[in-house]
Amino acid sequence: MSKTDAQKCAILIPAYKPEGHFAELVRELVTRGGDVYVVDDGSGEAFANRFGEAKRLGAVVLRHDVNQGKGRAIKTGISAIAAHGDKYIGIVTADADGQHCADDIEKIGAAIASNPRGLVIGVRAFDRDVPLRNFMGNTLTRLVYALSSRIVCSDTQTGLRGFPRALWQPLLEIEGERYEYEMNMLIRVRELGSYLAEVPIQTIYIDNNSASHFDKVNDSAKIYGDIIRLSAHKLISFCVDFFVFSMMLSLSFPAYGAYAIARIFSLLPYLAAYMFAKKKSAKLSSFLFPTGFADWVLILITGGGVLEVISLLLGITGWWLKLIIDGLLFLTLLKRRKKLRTE
Repeated sequence: MSKTDAQKCAILIPAYKPEGHFAELVRELVTRGGDVYVVDDGSGEAFANRFGEAKRLGAVVLRHDVNQGKGRAIKTGISAIAAHGDKYIGIVTADADGQHCADDIEKIGAAIASNPRGLVIGVRAFDRDVPLRNFMGNTLTRLVYALSSRIVCSDTQTGLRGFPRALWQPLLEIEGERYEYEMNMLIRVRELGSYLAEVPIQTIYIDNNSASHFDKVNDSAKIYGDIIRLSAHKLISFCVDFFVFSMMLSLSFPAYGAYAIARIFSLLPYLAAYMFAKKKSAKLSSFLFPTGFADWVLILITGGGVLEVISLLLGITGWWLKLIIDGLLFLTLLKRRKKLRTE
């Protein structure tokens, strides 16, 4: 690894029953001068030689006696690396199954240096040579994540990520022990006072991704279950918004007034979720306005204004019209945020 800020990042590889690609990756990273930390997540004696080889190559090997899951392995690695104090500016996590190459790992390390508060993620292109189950799974998860968080993420399932030092302790406090942990950190990104910084990386699938230990049923259930659980207040807010709007219309309120009152009442589920949260990792204002107060005001003025104009000119209104207007505003804001991140 070249003498750059990227070298100041530790490289963390959580591994469970790794294949031959694992040793090759460790060897190349160490040869480039990288500080590699490997977590053996209870792989058993049958794989002891592979971890022994990683240690001989120069990696620091940490062990779980039994399999505890990828999320716990990442937390174990973060804790061990954090014990070195200011030695590293960040941590780059990479998978042990050969999906991530040394060049891309260095790119993530370099991105950490320019994003000291950002959650850096390596994003793949899903346009060719991608196993169907991976393509479908990532597409569905990206859609669900965007709808629940109002954040555009080009690759929600990537294991190549960068954590600047400022995020280490908050990441240790995020719930999740297995694959759902990686999704939970995306869900909580704004509460961490952070943002997603995307870095394009190569799309590599070896032998149709047969080395993956992802359980399509159990792990998917945990991931989507946590998305629903952690985003429940957002769904309730959506329902409150439309219920109050319809009620105000039935009481003969003007369209703009009904829209504004409904938007204000829709903040109550966010306020309740914040008040009852065991750990408050964000300020109340950031929690109430996850996309920013400016965006909230923009939607209030634009959405209410368009609704009022249509009501006055065409004499039509209703919850269905509000749904269309809000949907178009939502898609417009998502597109704008994605454009801003790529500029």
